[in-house]
Order: sequence, then C-alpha cells, then structure tokens
Amino acid sequence: MSLHKKGFFCSILSVLIAATMLFFLSATMQTKNKLDNAVASAIELEQTDFARFQIEENIASVIEETMREELAKHNTDSVILNMKISDKLEELLKRFEEHFGCSLYITDGFNRFKLEGLSELSSTIVIEVENELGKGYYAEYVFTGGLLKNKRVVCELKEGSAIAIASIIPGYTTKVIHIG
Repeated sequence: MSLHKKGFFCSILSVLIAATMLFFLSATMQTKNKLDNAVASAIELEQTDFARFQIEENIASVIEETMREELAKHNTDSVILNMKISDKLEELLKRFEEHFGCSLYITDGFNRFKLEGLSELSSTIVIEVENELGKGYYAEYVFTGGLLKNKRVVCELKEGSAIAIASIIPGYTTKVIHIG
C-alpha cells in the first residue's frame, strides 16, 4: 500500500472514531438531561405528596380535637358539634388553599361546587356511656357525602407537572371516647 493510501485510510478511520465518540457524547448528554428531568419530576411529586399527607393528617386532627374539646366542655348536642367540626374544617381547608395554592372544591364526580355547607354532608353522633371508669361520651363524625352519598371534598395540589389530591370521601369516620 502506498503512503497516500495509508494516510487516507488513517484519516477516514480517525474521522469515524471521532464521529462515534461525538455520537456517544451526545447520547450521554441526552441521557443525563432525561435523568435530571426525572429527578426533578420525582422531587416535585414527593413535595406534592408530602403536602397532601399534611392536609389529610390535619383534617383528621382538627376533627378529633374539636370533638375532644367540645366533649370536655360537655357540649354533647350532635347537631351543634357537627356544625363546629364543619366550620373548623372549612377554616382549615381555606388556610391550606392560601398556603399551598390548591384548588378547593366539592365534587359529585361530574360537577365542582364551592366549598360550603360541609355540615350538610356530614353527621355526628354523641352517645352518653357509663362504665366502671365513670360517665363519659362516645362521639363519631362521619362524612356522609350528602343524601346520595356521592359528594367529596377535594383539595387538588399542583407542583410543576405533579398533581396530588387530598380528599374527604363518603364514609370517612373519626371516633372519640371521652371519660370524665
């Protein structure tokens, strides 16, 4: 083989190797970008899910604390207790709407309604009990979902492309026993 042919062959080979390396570099950079996007999406999803968890835990806490406080004061009227729980829930959810920027509404699965009248979508019972520990009360809050049992309260959270939904669904129940 002549020197020119060897030089030409080496040049072509060098260009092919360089092109292959550039292709792998480009593919690596695209993969890194995809991985970075996936990590960012996972972080958004985790933040949104944590906010949903906070909302759901606070809902349970407000219901339970309200029942305990009212029973400790011997306020045992079921209708009044249900209204107090509903009022405190509405306050809490509106604070979350301001804090997290969530969409807050009541839905029957087809339509969205303004958050109001939660006492009409729930029921609370209070039963006086007496045992060896003394006199006390059993209270139970149930989110019924209305007459058709089809309404639920929704707090829809969005963080970037992540969406999480905190909701109070029909059948959601919290029970408290107060002795004393």
